[in-house]
Amino acid sequence: MAFRIEHSKSLPMLILYGFGVVSAPLIAALVYGAVHMGRLADQSKEAVHQAVRATEHANRVTGQSTTMERIGRQYLLCKMRAFTPPSDRPMTAFEPP
Repeated sequence: MAFRIEHSKSLPMLILYGFGVVSAPLIAALVYGAVHMGRLADQSKEAVHQAVRATEHANRVTGQSTTMERIGRQYLLCKMRAFTPPSDRPMTAFEPP
């Protein structure tokens, strides 16, 4: 019992089958690439948002540390009563300047 392959009788049908066999994997690869490009775009958008949030937090921390340093230097240099904690202040009557 021999396996018989049906042959196309026309050259245009043979060419059409050839294009179909060649283009099917290419179309599948394009669809696969398009799906993954969408996922990568979403991931990169989220990464940018996280980077912006991290930069905002870093700027806030920098501002707070600068303020703390300024207040510390004022306390060390001036030794003013306004910078001492309330528990360290002596209990005296109000004295006008």
